[in-house]
Amino acid sequence: MVATGRTGRFNRAAFTDEMLAFVSDRGLDQLSMRSLGEALGVSHMAVYHHFPGGRDELLQVTTDAVLSQIDLPEFSDDWIEWLVQTAERVFDVLSRYPGVGAHVFARHPVYLTSGVTEMIDTIMGTLLNAGLTEAEAVEVWTVGETWLVGQLWIAEATRDRPPSAPAEIRKLFPNNRAADGTRNLRRVARLLLEESAGKHLSSGLRDLLTGFSRRTGRTR
Repeated sequence: MVATGRTGRFNRAAFTDEMLAFVSDRGLDQLSMRSLGEALGVSHMAVYHHFPGGRDELLQVTTDAVLSQIDLPEFSDDWIEWLVQTAERVFDVLSRYPGVGAHVFARHPVYLTSGVTEMIDTIMGTLLNAGLTEAEAVEVWTVGETWLVGQLWIAEATRDRPPSAPAEIRKLFPNNRAADGTRNLRRVARLLLEESAGKHLSSGLRDLLTGFSRRTGRTR
């Protein structure tokens, strides 16, 4: 039976909304029947009542709920720009839910949800309809996926970095500017510390895809 107390306020849709808030705050790796129940003030059996498939079902439902927030752009006539815009929108959503991106691109049966397959199918269909061969579409997808996952990893790794971090890091450098091992790092330290996830998402991906286009002779 569903536990009493706050449980009466929850149905499956309400639980899903709470899961999204939980993952946004704590990350997908912290999501479990027990942790979600504790966060909501209900027993883990109350969570099981709505998600009898256990944690795998929680992950699948959460993944699809996150992906449903992504609004893919309309295709015009430039597949490179379309893919760059797609990456921007995917990054904007996935970066708000730590850990979800890693599962979306994991190619693991548990995470190959309807939302994941629909998104990939749409992207592949657009690339194929733009004139790319099947092999080219897969290569372009892999390049874009790899770049995007890297950007998402940086976003998650620096998520909790305090604003004072750059100044604190500078203090770690020796006072001697010519000290061995830090001279070149000092030259670029300020620029490195100003970098952030997503800063080069669009330009970097555009450069990668433009290089592919030139190498293969595939027009945009």
